[in-house]
Amino acid sequence: MSVINTYGMPFNDTAGDREYGTGDWRDYYKNLHNSGVIRDIDNELEVTQAGTPAKTVEINTGSILINGAMINSDQVKTLTFADNTSGNPRIDRVVARLDNTNRFIEFDVIQGTPAGSPTAPALTQTTTTYELSLAQVYLANGYTTITNSVITDERSSLSVCGYASVNTGLKATSNTFTRSSGQVVGSGVSEVLWTTQGDTSNPYIYLSSNKIYIHESVKIFWATFSIYTSNTNYAEILLEYPSGSSFGSSTYTANGVAQTISHTISFAGTTQTEKLKTNINVVGGTTVQSSFLTYVRVTALYI
Repeated sequence: MSVINTYGMPFNDTAGDREYGTGDWRDYYKNLHNSGVIRDIDNELEVTQAGTPAKTVEINTGSILINGAMINSDQVKTLTFADNTSGNPRIDRVVARLDNTNRFIEFDVIQGTPAGSPTAPALTQTTTTYELSLAQVYLANGYTTITNSVITDERSSLSVCGYASVNTGLKATSNTFTRSSGQVVGSGVSEVLWTTQGDTSNPYIYLSSNKIYIHESVKIFWATFSIYTSNTNYAEILLEYPSGSSFGSSTYTANGVAQTISHTISFAGTTQTEKLKTNINVVGGTTVQSSFLTYVRVTALYI
């Protein structure tokens, strides 16, 4: 039986009765911290195009914790991608891989399968090999360079990576939503319908029928709304939940006209999944006809 299970740890050793192996230390850190990229260390392992675009990406400096093991990458690493002459696009993944057999953490590319509508390759997450995804890279047929426009950051996606955090029983996740700037909101109260979500695999904050849903396991969340009026005026509103059953309203002025935006929380369906019902109530003259709410980022803590 592991020493940590028998006596706890760490304690001073006497004649070999408190010797700790890597498994003990891994369990120790794994119980304290969730796996993921460690925030605020260097550049947080951001994946970007090469300085001179080529068939490569650069993984910037940073640290990552995987099942109690950690690597601190203090130099930019370059990864090369295979050609794609299949006739279809392909999605590859940039991963951090814990290899318990060979005793290291490495950064690598997992090659996807070309298809008319390609999907990212699956991650391996076993006791011997455990992968976390830093980014997806979309590779068109016959591509010659990789630019930032084809790189999708996955570091904040809890389903494939996430950020390391103290294990309190609560975990963090976030998602972004946008709506077409061509959608205008007239005077009176209208419910905002969203068109796009950033992380389509997020099971806790997601889009359904153009509405934002927040899973019942979420206990706390923040929603930051960016509001543009007449394409020139901008306001940002931060909302926090829980703060009662309603956020109430926020008022800002655009083109000299008072604009009031109200937000409410309501339950949808029988599963008691919460829906972030976003109502916009604009008041004033003709300028309200070109008012629209274009962007929201929701960050949540869940069990």
